[in-house]
Amino acid sequence: MNDKTPLVSVIIPVYNAEKYLSAAILSILNQTYKNLEIILLDDCSTDSSVDIIEDFKKRDKRVIIFQNDHSGIPNVLNKGIELAQGKYIARMDADDISTPSRIEKQISKISENNNFVLCGTWFQEFGNSNKKHKVYCKDEDIRLRSLISPQFCHPAVLMRSDFAKKFKYDEQYDSAEDYMFYLPAMETGKVFNIPEILLKYRIHESQISTAKKDEQKKFHLKVAKKYWLSFAKINTTEEILEPIIFGTNDKESLKRSLLFIKSIKDKKIKNLALSHLWKMNKKQLFFFNIITFFIGGFEAFIEKLRLRS
Repeated sequence: MNDKTPLVSVIIPVYNAEKYLSAAILSILNQTYKNLEIILLDDCSTDSSVDIIEDFKKRDKRVIIFQNDHSGIPNVLNKGIELAQGKYIARMDADDISTPSRIEKQISKISENNNFVLCGTWFQEFGNSNKKHKVYCKDEDIRLRSLISPQFCHPAVLMRSDFAKKFKYDEQYDSAEDYMFYLPAMETGKVFNIPEILLKYRIHESQISTAKKDEQKKFHLKVAKKYWLSFAKINTTEEILEPIIFGTNDKESLKRSLLFIKSIKDKKIKNLALSHLWKMNKKQLFFFNIITFFIGGFEAFIEKLRLRS
């Protein structure tokens, strides 16, 4: 293996993706970075997805197919990690598009520092939307905002293989397996996002993130609680975090979360929690606590300015 161009294993889970699969595979095969293996993990598709993969396999020896037993995304991803031979592992979904220089730019950056464990990129929605997502890029900014939500676009992530094989995805957190996966990454080393749109994220009604919102919310709160304990050193509850992260119509829940925020000693964490509480509960705060409404609105405005700077 050439140290200057180490092998990268691209893991793509596939389930009934015939409509978009060819474009996704081509976006990886056409990368400017060529030393790749593309592991497509079919999770018992009933459409022509397997035929499409087999056709690509005949044309390009870098394409590898593995047929799984329909056991869920975390299990499929872990199988891909087991099969991966590369020094680095990149994620992709079967309905998304990587820009041609995505992997080359990620490898160039992550190889600069041995402490780098995982990296992502900015991304843009397409299909039913064209929204651009400019996420935080520095390690310290990512850690702080991870108390509220994941700061990576999962199919845009590239990570060190030794880290991934050690920790893998936690199958207890199905629907939030990515959020949980980033926690040991940040406990192991440094992370970052590249400030450039290197992935096109397809929006359509049948994708998992639209169909399983309630389940995602439940697991999201369980994981967020772990982040607060690990990075903020605060042992709180999912009930306290829910109004801050997702909002609430319950006045008593809002009151408990406000009291919790007031008890936080770290100013950065306190301001972040207050700004997000305002973002998710504007109307309720206006009628419940007008002073907190204006303070939270100011902190939310400052938070937006930080992201743009």
